[in-house]
Amino acid sequence: MNYKVLIAALLAGCVAQPPVAFEPLPVKWVADAGGGPAGVQCESGVDGSLQRAGQRNLSIVCHAALSSSIHQTFEAAPLWGKRVRFSAWIKTKDIDPAGVGGKAGAGLYVEAAPRSDQPITDFMTDQRVAGSSDWQYRELEMVVPREGAWLVVGLWIRGKGQVWARDLKFEQISATDNATAAIPPGGVAAVPLSPLPPGWSVLGNGGPLRLPGRCEIGVDSQKQVGTMQPFSVHCVGDLVPSFGGAKETIDSSQYRGKRVRISAWLKTDGVEGVNSPQYAPIAGEAGLWLGMGSVQGGMRMDRMQERAVKGTTDWQYRDFVADVPVDSRQMMIGYWMQGKGQLWVRDLTVEEVPASVPLNFLWTDPKRPAGPDLSLQ
Repeated sequence: MNYKVLIAALLAGCVAQPPVAFEPLPVKWVADAGGGPAGVQCESGVDGSLQRAGQRNLSIVCHAALSSSIHQTFEAAPLWGKRVRFSAWIKTKDIDPAGVGGKAGAGLYVEAAPRSDQPITDFMTDQRVAGSSDWQYRELEMVVPREGAWLVVGLWIRGKGQVWARDLKFEQISATDNATAAIPPGGVAAVPLSPLPPGWSVLGNGGPLRLPGRCEIGVDSQKQVGTMQPFSVHCVGDLVPSFGGAKETIDSSQYRGKRVRISAWLKTDGVEGVNSPQYAPIAGEAGLWLGMGSVQGGMRMDRMQERAVKGTTDWQYRDFVADVPVDSRQMMIGYWMQGKGQLWVRDLTVEEVPASVPLNFLWTDPKRPAGPDLSLQ
């Protein structure tokens, strides 16, 4: 083997590449230069040499199998609850579709971030452009999550090659348009929900599975049943699983040593699972939630997953029957859903029942480790 030839070939990727004659990025655009060996990098800017109808283009070029992006950040508050579209025409050159483990390509992206949770990003990887392509239209649509702090729109490339983008456009669109974004962050309902009543709080942090999507949680004034307006959770997203719910903490001292029933009526619309190449499959389901507090036993919880409501249903009755510990000080009652779709909850009540009513509260003692005790002590 000619090792000199082999070494020369290996070093070829690390030789400094001549800079591309880009003009600086427009004001408010920020570049991520990408990382790599010394002298190997990605460059970005305005490419005045490639024009269409007199318009110049944004461009990123990577001289090795790297990743890079350019983006613009702006305040989300004026668009809360509104549907928006980010679109552009994209052209690529010499991006090997088999590169970077088959993930090479280029495309648009949008990112939305609430004030407290991790941002949710859609890189349209299912619509990425690779190879050497002529101009192709791409778009992403979403409903802007409420309480989001900011929005980001941008252009990305993964792998060696070059991408151009022209006619970039960001616009508010009709609520009746179909969303094409893989991630509609926040899952905001077409009719925004009213705030939760005093004393109620959101079940957050993605639930027990730490799901990354977000849901709108509140009271649906458009679904009034009799004189009552039901609670509701609305989660949207075909590729990003979500979890949402709410709870109220109540004084349980009046029920100490007694058997109680916590009940409600639940209705669902399209509560389904989410299958995504980026996340493990998540079942779509909804139900009530109960946390029973005890000084000695801690907080014991049950989400009635064995009796969850799924799909599209009319009003269905669900309840917990539980014995309240003699040292209980508080209990938490609430509702939840995961996956995508919408849940409504009405007539949520707490009442004492006779000891003859069967128990169905399947709690786990938080002070006992899950699984067998193998300590031999």
